[in-house]
Amino acid sequence: MKNGKTTEVRASIKTQVRLFDANGELVDSLNVTTDSYGSFKGKFTVPGGLTGSMRLEEANGSQHFQVEEYKRPTFEVVFDPVTATPKLEQEAEVTGMAKSYAGVPLDGAQVKWIVTRQARMPWWCGWGWRGFPGWGRSTEIASGTTETDATGKYTVKFLATADVSLPRAADPTFTYLVEASITDINGETQSSNTSLNVGYRSIDIALNDGENIDRSVVDSLDVRIQNLNGQDVDVPMEVRIHELIAPAGMPEVARLWERPDRVLDGEPAFDPTRDDPTQWKVKTSVIERTAYRANKKQLVLAGIKDWPVGSYLIEVIAKDADGNELKAKKHVTLFDPEIQNTGFVNEPFHVQQVARSPLLGRGAGGEVEPGEKATLLISTALPEANVLMEIERDGIITAKRWFKLNNGQQRVEIPVMEEDRGGFAVHFLCVERGRSHQETQHIAVPWTNKQLQVQWSTFRDKLLPGAKEEWRLKITGPKGEKVAAQLLAGMYDASLDHFVQHDWDMSIWGGNYPRMGWGRVEPFGESNGQQIWREVVLPVDSARTYPWLNTYSWGGRYGWGRGSRAGGTYMYLDGAAMDGDAVNNRLEAGNIAFLPAVGGEADLAQYTQVVPGAVFTDKKEVTSEDEKSTANNREPARTDFRETAFFFPDLLTDKDGSIVLRFTVPDALTRWRLMGLAHTQDLKLAQFTKETVTQKPLMVTPNLPRFLRAGDRITLTAKVSALEGTKQQGSASLDLFDPYTNALVGASFGLKSTVRFFSVAPGQSANVSWDIVVPEGVDVVSVRITANAAGHSDGEEKPLPILTDKVLVTESLPLWSSKAGTKTFTLEKLKNNTSTTLKHQSLKLEYTPNPAWYAVQALPYLMEFPHECAEQTFSRYYANALAAHIVAERPAIKQVFETMETVRSGRVLQRIGEEHRPEEHHPCGNTLGDQRQERPRAQRAHRAALRHGTYGRRGSHCIEEVARHAIAQRRMALVERYA
Repeated sequence: MKNGKTTEVRASIKTQVRLFDANGELVDSLNVTTDSYGSFKGKFTVPGGLTGSMRLEEANGSQHFQVEEYKRPTFEVVFDPVTATPKLEQEAEVTGMAKSYAGVPLDGAQVKWIVTRQARMPWWCGWGWRGFPGWGRSTEIASGTTETDATGKYTVKFLATADVSLPRAADPTFTYLVEASITDINGETQSSNTSLNVGYRSIDIALNDGENIDRSVVDSLDVRIQNLNGQDVDVPMEVRIHELIAPAGMPEVARLWERPDRVLDGEPAFDPTRDDPTQWKVKTSVIERTAYRANKKQLVLAGIKDWPVGSYLIEVIAKDADGNELKAKKHVTLFDPEIQNTGFVNEPFHVQQVARSPLLGRGAGGEVEPGEKATLLISTALPEANVLMEIERDGIITAKRWFKLNNGQQRVEIPVMEEDRGGFAVHFLCVERGRSHQETQHIAVPWTNKQLQVQWSTFRDKLLPGAKEEWRLKITGPKGEKVAAQLLAGMYDASLDHFVQHDWDMSIWGGNYPRMGWGRVEPFGESNGQQIWREVVLPVDSARTYPWLNTYSWGGRYGWGRGSRAGGTYMYLDGAAMDGDAVNNRLEAGNIAFLPAVGGEADLAQYTQVVPGAVFTDKKEVTSEDEKSTANNREPARTDFRETAFFFPDLLTDKDGSIVLRFTVPDALTRWRLMGLAHTQDLKLAQFTKETVTQKPLMVTPNLPRFLRAGDRITLTAKVSALEGTKQQGSASLDLFDPYTNALVGASFGLKSTVRFFSVAPGQSANVSWDIVVPEGVDVVSVRITANAAGHSDGEEKPLPILTDKVLVTESLPLWSSKAGTKTFTLEKLKNNTSTTLKHQSLKLEYTPNPAWYAVQALPYLMEFPHECAEQTFSRYYANALAAHIVAERPAIKQVFETMETVRSGRVLQRIGEEHRPEEHHPCGNTLGDQRQERPRAQRAHRAALRHGTYGRRGSHCIEEVARHAIAQRRMALVERYA
């Protein structure tokens, strides 16, 4: 809870947490009470059958989370940094690696790659030049396939062609996007991408120092050569540092315009070099280095403490591999806080914070702890200047002081107090020669007194699946003192970050930002201005302007719409755009690739994948004794595939500040991400993340679908990986069994031989597969795949649901009779059907003496739509008006309503939530037991009807619900009448 500037925990506070689904509907709520550390915990069950973004909401905040159906990836694709300096029209190369989350490299995996090129336009090609050739255009220039080696590495090579429509004189940079899609021998596919920049020059010069250098603490210069991708390269360079002479008459009056549009008679000609320090005259050279190589080190500035303060020019010259010369210039000011002479010779007023370390002495500020002093330098190059200083703390000006400067600088020291945590601001105002100068310097005061320290006593970055594990850590205060703290710790499968990145944000100790700074000071400076014309000179034959349609800023889209763009389609829903490719990917992620039936060794060979160092064979005759021997050597299969290894929300430190994490490692072979958040009762905080992997010497990774479908012919595959030792030969086995009775059902799935043999080298993998045919009449089957080799074994066991391949088709026929007699009706489509797979499910007869009831049953459909457009508003009005008309014109229906009101008064609302017995009959002739799955939705709809006087539930065929609606309307009318 915020209490002024501080934040406090609140103990024993009762509150409510509510769960909303992806439709924004309330699913559940939970009453909680905070503990002595201000935290609470609880548990919700996520509603089934609905995915998307859901949220937890409390009165003081909310948190969204994603619910999706997915298969967790088993491996990842990463690219290496581009350290080379590729050239245009020559071969470029990028490398990467594919490895499982358990740390096993993917050998022999197929890599499909594609390269597209885009141009980074020069500065003069702004939004007004959209007709420029190459603007926003992505061009595919290469594609191909390759394969990962024994260490999981792969290489993509392509010709880095330039876009010839762009003039070389404009110095364009081309960005090449490399996308790699890798398919493991198991059939799983994952993708990644990287980019590299290539231009007509291959290097950049990086001068990483600020514009102001404190000679009292700085003794080196950070200058290096990098390729266009930001990676350091070892290239010799020439470095020169010159002391400059400021022009006479400096500093000049600050210009209101960039340059004068005309020079009056008797005035000197405009000299643009006066405003550009890089063109000032050189007084002397203080550093000259040739053939200097950075090698990730800084250039030592020998004798810098003896250099005069003032303006200096840094010049760096380097050549790339083609001999193209590249130059860089930078103007810096050398100052010293210990002397009276200012180094800012061309500035009428300047403010500089003095840093306490060499790393911060290059013009940056720095953090100041309470009890220390914030040091500022205020200076002027004018004979005289008056400066007003104001100190702002928490939006209040707490101190003011005037300074009078005479062509020099003055040191200002401000004591920092404990109350200044979060920082404060110092404002300066100086007016000279009709010009105003406003400066604000923010003094950073960190919350180091709220930073807990975490020390690990026991932590292992490699674990065995299913093992009992114990980790120890110690939490201490900012100065190492003992504290009583509460720890929230959780560890989850890091492969989930492939879908949504997960982090905990606990930034409660923020900063204080300036609010009372000086704005424009009238009458100094211009009030406003408008540029009416500017000449822009573009390179010859480099830009084209095409006719364009003036839409007069109209282009808004409301509701649903479709459009197209490069790379796919997009949809709009209430202003939110969703990429069509993302939708397609989501749909494709659940698809299953079904293979044709395999008959004999000849057909089996086409599904056998052989990779370097790994051999798969199915030619050895497998006997029943072999299968029994293999079964005797198996260890229990891994069955615990929880996504979260543990979640401990309220661990407490002992008297020494130690905490023990005890847990059982899940069976998944993957990488795990540990997250922790510790806090005390006065809200000292610490957050940490660590990673560990679960792996075994021999590992089995099945590639199973999320479900099976009756009648499918499918090949189940698995990858066997070895981490250590020598080349291993062994056998893999597949067992299919009923999870309810543990009875083997392999025979009904057409599984003749359960054993496959493999040979795999260390650090590599082999593929094994079995062909099955999914039978009818089975709801679920458990799949167990195990492998044994050289005394090591591993296995996984998972249940797979089996969906029917049948489609339920409903055939209806109206049977009407207006008078006494006998009539014959024939369901022609059922009588004349020739299907060989048809199975009859049910036959229902619905009878009513009043056909108008069917019109009543259709009314809720018209009322159900949630939108407020004119069409749907009229549909609701029409449905309500028609319902009122039917009730008035049909005494039978009206009598039913009145009878229900009399008999069931006071019990109608309660009955909505009751569990009905199957033998209880619906007023329309249907059993109420069939309506149970619709009951929660009916409850929500009825509550909405009572609140708003409207009613709706799509597809309802229940006259009782229409009656409930009529009763609710009648009650509301009475309330409004007598209110």
